[in-house]
Amino acid sequence: MKEQKRIPVGIEGVDELLAGGLLPGTLTLLTGTTGTGKCVHANTPIYVNGELFKAEELYKIACEKGKEIYKSDEEHLIKMNSFTLPSLNKQNLKLEKTSASYVYRQKYDGVMLRIKTKSGRRVIVTPEHPFIRINQGIGEVKAKNLRINDFIAVPRTLPEYESNVSIDNSFLDNLFIPVGNGLYRLKGTRKAFKPIKEFTPEFLEWLGMLQAEGHVRKLWLQFTSSHNEKLDRFKELTENLFAIKDIYYPEKITVRISNKSLIKYLNLAIGFQIGKNKIKTIPNSIFRLPKYLKKIYLRNYIGFDGSFYKGYLELENANPETVNRLAYLLLEFGIVSRLSVKYIKKEPYAKITISGVDFLKMFFNEIGFSLDYKNQKLQAYLSYKKSNTNVDVVPQINELITESYNLCYKPSKK
Repeated sequence: MKEQKRIPVGIEGVDELLAGGLLPGTLTLLTGTTGTGKCVHANTPIYVNGELFKAEELYKIACEKGKEIYKSDEEHLIKMNSFTLPSLNKQNLKLEKTSASYVYRQKYDGVMLRIKTKSGRRVIVTPEHPFIRINQGIGEVKAKNLRINDFIAVPRTLPEYESNVSIDNSFLDNLFIPVGNGLYRLKGTRKAFKPIKEFTPEFLEWLGMLQAEGHVRKLWLQFTSSHNEKLDRFKELTENLFAIKDIYYPEKITVRISNKSLIKYLNLAIGFQIGKNKIKTIPNSIFRLPKYLKKIYLRNYIGFDGSFYKGYLELENANPETVNRLAYLLLEFGIVSRLSVKYIKKEPYAKITISGVDFLKMFFNEIGFSLDYKNQKLQAYLSYKKSNTNVDVVPQINELITESYNLCYKPSKK
């Protein structure tokens, strides 16, 4: 009997499982639990190629750029050009970059569980989603079997990815009109600006200041500070970076730039969001930068928006996503933070906290504040405090010490 030729489905593991692919004229059913790769909520942040996307955003990108493998009312499988994401190496328990090639989406109407750690991390998953738990050893446990006070693995640092400092200005000629001397303006407007070709230290300083104390609307942007030298610095940077002279001070503590063309450009070129602070967040373009530029951005953002008091470095923001993204950026420097909620005038604000001498030293040495008096305050604290982080713990340490003592020092019977 002649053997029928199988048709590959294009997924290496599945084709191997099916001995080469599907048999024509037959129906093949593959089954598996929700823990087999389709078990996180659409809003789950995923660190892909050094950038941070929600699962839903990653799916939309796959729909636009990927190749559809299978689609039904319940499921959708898309092949992408290989992308990388952090994955746990179970041999050395370190995060490493791992290649992935497919994006899968499934309609799910079942129960979802919200998992929250003591450090404030939250994730919504199906009951079958696996976690790494430390309990008399290291092993996997399904979300539905987790209990309060269980220790689960979370990242302490993130692997480095290739950086990119260039800015894609290919959209300029479609939406903007060149007016000479390298300046552009939106069609239907009069005020022009000079586009930026790449991320520079000066541009990251300006962005960090704007992220912290800026307000961006469709027609204007402004920066507010009680430090006159910082107001003048923001004005100077705006003039040098964008060749804009139409800058004024509506109040003693505010610098305002009315330039619709510049604001639209920032939105399209680097993803800077326009609107109230509740929607403003850290753009993905920041995640693609080399660490020395990220330092400048963080130094100015946290320098203006952060505070230090009695051993705690804190920053509040109306948008929880901004604080979550900030936590990811800090992890690239090995700085572990905690997330929580703080009520200001009865309104909930997301708060990020860095504590423990070790992590505060990392912040001081790697990033620091852009305002000198805050740096001096932190330095004075670190000068008399010894390393004793209150963030790290050793799970089941009492049992381990008791067992070690009994093995080494337990007196023998006479």
